[in-house]
Amino acid sequence: MKCKIVLNKSKDKTIYVNSKLFHSLQLDKYSSINLNFGTGKESCRIEIDPSIKNSEVKIPAKINEFVIPSVFHYDGKFDHDTLVVGPVIGIMGCRDKKYLTKNVLSKLRYRVKDSWKQNGLFFVFAENDVNSVKKEIKGYYFHPRKQAWVAAKFPLPNAVMISKSSMSRRGYNYFTNIIGQKVFYSDHLSKWYQYKKLSEHPSLSNYVPKTKKLVNKHSFMEMINEYGAVYLKPNQSYQGKGIIKIEKSGDAYKLQNIHGHIKMIFQEHILLKYVTYKMKQKYLIQQAIPFTVGESIIDFRLYLQKNKEKQWGSPGMMARIGKKGSIITNANHRIDVLPSYYAFARYYGLTNNQIFTLQNEMTNICKKAAKYIEQCGHHLGDIALDLVVDNDLKIWILEFQGGYGAEIKERNMPSKLYEKLMITPLEYAKSLAGV
Repeated sequence: MKCKIVLNKSKDKTIYVNSKLFHSLQLDKYSSINLNFGTGKESCRIEIDPSIKNSEVKIPAKINEFVIPSVFHYDGKFDHDTLVVGPVIGIMGCRDKKYLTKNVLSKLRYRVKDSWKQNGLFFVFAENDVNSVKKEIKGYYFHPRKQAWVAAKFPLPNAVMISKSSMSRRGYNYFTNIIGQKVFYSDHLSKWYQYKKLSEHPSLSNYVPKTKKLVNKHSFMEMINEYGAVYLKPNQSYQGKGIIKIEKSGDAYKLQNIHGHIKMIFQEHILLKYVTYKMKQKYLIQQAIPFTVGESIIDFRLYLQKNKEKQWGSPGMMARIGKKGSIITNANHRIDVLPSYYAFARYYGLTNNQIFTLQNEMTNICKKAAKYIEQCGHHLGDIALDLVVDNDLKIWILEFQGGYGAEIKERNMPSKLYEKLMITPLEYAKSLAGV
């Protein structure tokens, strides 16, 4: 049974309902029930107040040591002898509180600034501000009227969303042992792990570029001879750091880093000496599948999020055009970002029907990949997938990531897409909370 919550700011620890609700709950005048806010709990007497409306319940504004912020609206749900109030949603901004700076909070503000329109409390925290013994967290909520962050102490939330940094395995186990599988996106999966899982799938294997661990000279020469061009990628890097492209150019080899520096190597043994050095740094070799516009490469970022019905959907996809001669399209290495539709029309010369069909196929492939990875035991919830579409319109999945920093991309995408990226994960978190 759901209800609207009214906060009683006095020290009175009684819950008040009207007589109709009181009797429908089959209570007597000496009854008490448990009041839950996140994992905060307190036993309260419940009494009749004739001034209370049918759909309302008046509760204490303080549960044990936790003050319920009165600037938000809350839902309530009676479950046997318990009234659950909330939802309470935690957003982990980073692992170490020293990195939860004003700059980080200013970015996270875009995530929560409109959360007051949804019932519930949404707060930001650092992992090492969790007191596992007291089951409480120090963090911040965003005050909608003051337009400022307010520091407070909170109970453990009903669900946790990871904003940027991955959560430690210890932290993840702590939360899931208490609140269940309601933590997403908890860990960054390595490029090798992603490739191994997708390449094992009978149909998804067709959409991933051939990738190997860089463990010996033979595997490298086999790949460069078969494909003519390969990327060397650090297994755990992000934002293109450390990527090298190696391409056969007649009798020579062309090496290029992300800064555009090019080196020509004319002797195979010198190339293999360089490759041997990279073997010590846990690199991967990946088949190169570029689509170029003149001297610029183009790839696509497709956003995939679970909604309040816990179903995967894509709010949109953006195309990224690299700088002249660049081998990646990350923020510092591109000249343009535009909706994928325009890129397919302008650079691929596709018709409306062709674009519609291709984008549907890309979305369906990505949904299948996300569902499969979740079946492998990883709660994703909100991810971005990097894709390439080659000259034959074949779709390739390069990698996917959670914690992709959507809060800082407002200027790089249409406002409606940005709003969906901000709001949908919060709606999903609420559905996980179950309040």
